[in-house]
Amino acid sequence: MDVLALYGLLVLTTLPPLVPNSALLVSAGVLASRGELFLPQVLLVVAGSAVLGDLLMYLAARRFGEPVRAWMRRNPAAGRCWSGPPSGSSATACRS
Repeated sequence: MDVLALYGLLVLTTLPPLVPNSALLVSAGVLASRGELFLPQVLLVVAGSAVLGDLLMYLAARRFGEPVRAWMRRNPAAGRCWSGPPSGSSATACRS
């Protein structure tokens, strides 16, 4: 595998959406111990992409967090009442 492609895979696995990356990180460590990858560069790529991923998640939550929370708190059934079966009974149930 091309070394540049492996560094690219390391970046992709440490950026969100947080895909399982332990096997790739262990493989990169083994390749670095064998001298096929430069360990400081592996650590820099992994740490940098993790920080960038956290920053992107923070910015996304800051931008879209309140609309998503408002959408999740909505209660579409509020104000609707159930007046019982159509047989004419007087049972009424409302949600508050």
